[in-house]
Amino acid sequence: MEFRIQCPSCRRVLTAPRLMCPYCGTDLRPLLRLRARLELSFRDVLARLRGVLVKPTETMRQIAAVPDMLGPALLILAASLLLSLRVAAWLPLTALPLALTIIISLFLLLACWLVVSWLVNSVCRLVGGAGTFDQTASVLGYSATPLVIGLLLTEPLIRTPPLSRVVLTPFAAWFIVLALIGLRDAHGLSLARLILLCIILGAAGGLLLWA
Repeated sequence: MEFRIQCPSCRRVLTAPRLMCPYCGTDLRPLLRLRARLELSFRDVLARLRGVLVKPTETMRQIAAVPDMLGPALLILAASLLLSLRVAAWLPLTALPLALTIIISLFLLLACWLVVSWLVNSVCRLVGGAGTFDQTASVLGYSATPLVIGLLLTEPLIRTPPLSRVVLTPFAAWFIVLALIGLRDAHGLSLARLILLCIILGAAGGLLLWA
């Protein structure tokens, strides 16, 4: 099938994939990302979730190039269900219905994902990154795959929080590594700028913990 895309500025129809319009010089990358995102199927999203675990570097590069929000949304839904089960195990069912707990957890995790994505994207732009918010949000969302697996594996340990936190630690480290790989590709960060990003985010996280 022939490739066809219309330049949003000069309205010329291009029959070959290009990053820039050869007629007016318009950047076509946002339009190409949108087209690629619309062509992603549910099976593609599931393949990305698997690829994050088995082929992380290649998969994070794909996610950075063509971000989507369905994969992160599925992970947030799974995390909210797991967290709701933990809350239900600690609180009497009459105190907080499970359905309400799931809704609250889902809302809080979605808000947390969007706020953290905005903050991280702002810091990436501060150190010279060139990515967009949706790229950052998609990268951070998919990077949370190990965290969801960690929550699932530590479900039997919910009655012993210290042990549960110890078991979750390597999954949290895994999340950080994936996020840095994805942010590097999404924002085109050099090693020096990536280190600077880690320092800024680490300092900000430390301040929040001590506040």
